[in-house]
Amino acid sequence: MIAPSEKTTPGAGPRISSDQDLGNSLLRNHSRVEGNAERCVLIQLRKERLPRRDPENLEVCSEMGYDCAVEIFPGVNFIKDRRKRSMGLESQTVTIDKDEDINFILGQSHFIKTVEDLYEAMVNAVPGAKFGLAFCEASHYRLVRWAGTDEELTDLAKKNAMGIGAGHTFIIMMKDCFPINVLNAVKAVPEVCAIFCATANPTAVVVVEHEEGRGIMGVIDGQKPLGVEGDKEIEDRKSLLRRFGYKM
Repeated sequence: MIAPSEKTTPGAGPRISSDQDLGNSLLRNHSRVEGNAERCVLIQLRKERLPRRDPENLEVCSEMGYDCAVEIFPGVNFIKDRRKRSMGLESQTVTIDKDEDINFILGQSHFIKTVEDLYEAMVNAVPGAKFGLAFCEASHYRLVRWAGTDEELTDLAKKNAMGIGAGHTFIIMMKDCFPINVLNAVKAVPEVCAIFCATANPTAVVVVEHEEGRGIMGVIDGQKPLGVEGDKEIEDRKSLLRRFGYKM
């Protein structure tokens, strides 16, 4: 909101004799809103400074990208800002770069200790696991921190972490093991706040950017469904799990 050039106190200053006098007074003490056909100003005056009006004189409008209440005066519209609708956020999608046979876990954490703790969670859950992980530091040096047992997967994790660029997010790239083998161990790490996805599918990360940083809004994991399974597909699903050894 545009700050007034002088502080105002309820009841202070000369008496306002008319709506137009009030309009002229406000226009002198507040910056004009450019690009508006009406004479509009954003005001921060205390409610007591505004003359009371009948309900029919209050309108809801969206001028200048604001949700606001407009009180109508002769020849002058005064806008009392309540909430700016647009906060200057820009969204984009970042495609995860990987081969088809590589699974990954994407999540959010909150402390630099994440790197070592995730490393320990992975090697304890699957001894000999091939993986690489990267974590986006959100303050101070703001570096991508990393660890892993496989150089190629670690480099891939670094690359994707930089591409996403969202503070306190982490990504684990893995081979010869699957998220189902390690996901509970990863979620149990004290610093881990959330998991966005765990998949081998082609994935796009929906990222929103603000002047101070970036954040993950969500993920697009694979493709949309084509229908609902029937009896045959149910039987195929159960058989697949038994072939994989997940069911007796």
